[in-house]
Amino acid sequence: MQAAVPVVLVVEDDPTMREVLQMLLAETGYRIETAADGPIALARIEAGGLDLVLLDRMMPGLDGLEVCRRIRARADEVYLPVVMLTALAGDEERHAGFAAGADDYVTKPFNADELLDRVDVWVRTRQRLRAAQERLLVHQAQVRELEQRALRERLTQDEAVIAMARTLSHELSQPLTMLVGLLELWEAGAYRTADLPRLRGELHDAANDLSSRLEKLASVVRYATTDLAGHRLIDLARQEPHETPHV
Repeated sequence: MQAAVPVVLVVEDDPTMREVLQMLLAETGYRIETAADGPIALARIEAGGLDLVLLDRMMPGLDGLEVCRRIRARADEVYLPVVMLTALAGDEERHAGFAAGADDYVTKPFNADELLDRVDVWVRTRQRLRAAQERLLVHQAQVRELEQRALRERLTQDEAVIAMARTLSHELSQPLTMLVGLLELWEAGAYRTADLPRLRGELHDAANDLSSRLEKLASVVRYATTDLAGHRLIDLARQEPHETPHV
């Protein structure tokens, strides 16, 4: 995929200087947009899609320092470099520009090669920042997908545990109820001596039933579920048992 041509916004109130800067930068391969004053520049910056702002310091009304401050007050996802142009070369002036948020300074009258070098450095910096932002967004999307997958797996595991608990309750309640009932009847004297063989057989059958159900539950590896009375249970008739190793 062909890389997009970097877009430079030239903010300059002097028409002649604005045209000189536009021609100089366009010959280097940049796509140039222009603004004659601060409000127009801020409106264009708000629209996005810029790689650098070449900003005149001295403009009527909204000067370069205030424009720079407002740029820095924005919550841009990717940092937008600002190179300030000024006819004032003093240290105090430079300090004011940097304090307002400018990244670099070029003094008028400027050397064309120096200007192009500084613009190139900051455009490449912007491109690296954008690439880093794109990698970060991809990474964040991957992290979100992993988190969602882990949540889905956790929910599946929770559902399996709940289904197993309900299955245990359902499968064991009948033989346990039978055993408890028989023992209570015995303790209440409902069985005579002659009935003891029958009682022993019923207890034996209930115990075998309980043992068989426990064995089935213990052998579950992969399972299917079924709905019973509005609850999801493990269908022991469709579960996949442990493979018995061949001796």
